[in-house]
Amino acid sequence: PGAPPSVTAAADSTETKYNPTPGTYLTFVGTATSSVSITSLAWTQVEGDAVAGGAFFTATDDVLSTTIALSRLTPGATYTFRLTVVDSTDQSGYGEVAVLMNSAPSSGTFDVDPSSGYSMETDFTFECLNWVDDDLPLKYTFASQPFGVAERSPVADEQASQTYTTELLPLGAPEHQYRVRAWGDVADSYGATTEESTTITVEQYDYNSLGRRRRLGGARGDDDAVALLLGADAALS
Repeated sequence: PGAPPSVTAAADSTETKYNPTPGTYLTFVGTATSSVSITSLAWTQVEGDAVAGGAFFTATDDVLSTTIALSRLTPGATYTFRLTVVDSTDQSGYGEVAVLMNSAPSSGTFDVDPSSGYSMETDFTFECLNWVDDDLPLKYTFASQPFGVAERSPVADEQASQTYTTELLPLGAPEHQYRVRAWGDVADSYGATTEESTTITVEQYDYNSLGRRRRLGGARGDDDAVALLLGADAALS
């Protein structure tokens, strides 16, 4: 017999890692040449943990190209997929493609200090500390969401700093005991993100006390400054 089939396999992407994001797919493209006719082609998974439902999203027999569902693969795992080609003399050849899955940042903490305070008055510090990931730099995003509100509101744009301090948090609703869900998201350079949250309480500050008004307005008791703060607080509520 002559030489066995010559086979190659490659991914149609230049990425070195992939996120297991729902609805994302990766296509493998193979080539096969032989001095005689080819009788069968088949894609198989030959390395990596067992995938529930199988990794393949499209046909794997008698095709040079196939597609896998990245969402079915395990973060941090490595997989190898093989295209095997058999010719009419029962000789076979194969090509392989490796897929390295990315994993999101881990092992860190998220907290807000203090855990209770007043809108427009208390300086709340959001902190994402000690997060670990191979793919730097890490980016941090902070948000808040009063209980009973469907959407999160950004506290700060994506940033390199692990901490952010603000007094501009929305009020919690009295019927929810003024509770607000605080969010801290940590993303690596591939965009894999870990979301953490904690509950804080944000109440409305009582500006009606004359002493408080004078403290906010300065030694002269600047009522215009107090009015500005009251207006901002009303807008948040």
